Amino acid sequence: MKVEAAKVRRSITRALQPMPASASGTADVTGYRGRSSEMPSDQPSRAIAPSMTDSASLAPQLCWPARLRFASGDFACNLFWQSSSLFLFFYYTDVLHLAPQVAGLIYMIGSVWDGIADLLTGIWAERGRPAYARVISYGAIPLGLAFPLLYFAPPSHGMALVVGLLVAQIAFRSLYALVNISYAAWSVRISSDSRDRAAIAGVRMLFGTIAAVVVSLSTERISLAASGTPTGTTGFLVAAALFAAIATPLLIHVARGSPHGADASPIAPPTPVLRGLATLGANRAFVTLCAAMMCIAIASTMLSRSVLYSFT
Repeated sequence: MKVEAAKVRRSITRALQPMPASASGTADVTGYRGRSSEMPSDQPSRAIAPSMTDSASLAPQLCWPARLRFASGDFACNLFWQSSSLFLFFYYTDVLHLAPQVAGLIYMIGSVWDGIADLLTGIWAERGRPAYARVISYGAIPLGLAFPLLYFAPPSHGMALVVGLLVAQIAFRSLYALVNISYAAWSVRISSDSRDRAAIAGVRMLFGTIAAVVVSLSTERISLAASGTPTGTTGFLVAAALFAAIATPLLIHVARGSPHGADASPIAPPTPVLRGLATLGANRAFVTLCAAMMCIAIASTMLSRSVLYSFT
């Protein structure tokens, strides 16, 4: 029995001894005798490691000046949008002295049309794949001309005044949808690097917030300097013209100076519109989210349109 036990111990000891490397440069993976699972020394690891290192060290496609240039387009867009959101309804009621229900009707029709224009422009921008830079560059000029018309007081009264204000609303919102939706569609194709897109999205929000602050702080001051009163028709028109004079060349600069990105990248065949709408309608989570966003939009609109009356 002792002899057998000694043989077993010697066998185990030999099995656990490290196996020396062979002349061909190969060795057992575990470094111990046992199963034979040999591989060329370090070759696979050297082949894999460089590709992982190279992909992790790739620099973003856009430098920060290019990111800031493109994101500044949101500053231009929000000079238009924040002015119409914060001051236009107040302008209707307290400067033009329209009845609140008439002003609300004009604004409601304009808002409904804005939703329709956004949808139509979005479908066209996605399926037509236009040159976004060209759309923004050429659309910025009529947008800059249409914006001051929102604050133009036509020498008419009654129904003619209402129709004139409504036409100005629809013209502005149509051109704004053309430029802004194209800009938003371009922002997701400006670079194939997710780091660029994420950085641009964050800086865009910052520029939009800065534009809101600029509009809210300067509109009445510009009106006071131009007309002697913070709520004069001439003063609001001058403020709108000044915002347009800043935003229009900035949009043109963004359109002409920013890279076109991945506009030419291949895409899947477009889904029919009705089928896409049916798919969205069957998604209960999406419908619930849209309903919540609608409630938020209504509450936000009521708050932003009414808060000005408490401080003016």
